[in-house]
Amino acid sequence: MVLITWSGWDPTLGGVEVGGYADLVESGGTCTLMLAKGAATASASRAASADVSSTSCGALTVPGAELSPGTWEAVLTYESPGAAGTSEPVEVEVP
Repeated sequence: MVLITWSGWDPTLGGVEVGGYADLVESGGTCTLMLAKGAATASASRAASADVSSTSCGALTVPGAELSPGTWEAVLTYESPGAAGTSEPVEVEVP
């Protein structure tokens, strides 16, 4: 299972930032943030890192220059050679 722990527009970064984790402990996986609004999509990926009880995705950011104002749906996925999962979608407002 993949969970989003925070999401929203970060005015300091000028983009949408989403964080979360996968509920397993392993190395070698990748987290991907997908944003969708109608036919428009944007994404960001980074390597995940295992900790004591989960595998952290850390913070993933999509720059505001890639996004139009309005409500976007954010989904976080985790993939590795041995596992895969997708979070429930959350809505993020882009000013």
